[in-house]
Amino acid sequence: MTENQRLYPAPAPTKLRSRLNAKRIATEGEEMAASFLEQHGYHVLIRNFRAGRAGEIDIICLSPDQVIVFVEVKTRTIDKQPYGIPELGFEAVGYRKQQRIMRAARAYLSAKDFGSGRWRYDVIVITIFERPGGCDNTKPRLFHVENAFY
Repeated sequence: MTENQRLYPAPAPTKLRSRLNAKRIATEGEEMAASFLEQHGYHVLIRNFRAGRAGEIDIICLSPDQVIVFVEVKTRTIDKQPYGIPELGFEAVGYRKQQRIMRAARAYLSAKDFGSGRWRYDVIVITIFERPGGCDNTKPRLFHVENAFY
């Protein structure tokens, strides 16, 4: 390399491109989560419920034992098999996010006049393993935590 040549890092993806990619990954994760729930006897009532400024809930479903379940889905991609704690993504459902989900859930329950029925908050974390420059044979991992917060 000569004095006039410099090695520069590859340009970072544009904000728009990375937002579109993040949205695609999130949508894929929500599809996987909804499919998983249905395979386990849940009935999906609504997806991407928005309660204005109160917040959004990824999936609202009815469990096999007739409990309304508000599900937050977090999808993560990593480029290698993790060693250690595999539940990447739970840290993204912190106190503020929980409060927004609970506000949106109250709005949903009020709109549906649900009354004194039972409900809970679940979190599903999906980890997708990707190899740079190609796909991987490793299947995505899905972690479902019932009653993740109160």
